[in-house]
Amino acid sequence: MKLGFYSVTKDGIIQEIVREELQKWRHFFDEDDETGFYRKVWDASFTPNPEQTERYRVHRSRPKHNLADLARELQNEATNSVHKRLNLLMENHLLLDHSGYGAGQGRFTYFLCTELADEDLPWDIDQFEW
Repeated sequence: MKLGFYSVTKDGIIQEIVREELQKWRHFFDEDDETGFYRKVWDASFTPNPEQTERYRVHRSRPKHNLADLARELQNEATNSVHKRLNLLMENHLLLDHSGYGAGQGRFTYFLCTELADEDLPWDIDQFEW
């Protein structure tokens, strides 16, 4: 049996759904893989339980025969809420060339290449880390 305060507002119910989903993973968080954690949060289903769906139904003043539709609606609301907050973290802003020119255009119209000797590398090629 769960004890505690349960919210009856839409935002409160969404926070509760997200908090419960994150609680499932608290033992699996790897500080060395923060990106993986945020990817899991982004991909999570955030499925509301029946009690949360019922509170959402009451909040929305909807009939009981629409519970499955309301559960999907609430799930989408929770997912959209998380995506809105994580969107900047999940965007890829890596660019190889900031000039906006395509291949063969702009300042460099030729292919750049070079050869590096082993002694020019900034590490010891004979050293192995286990």
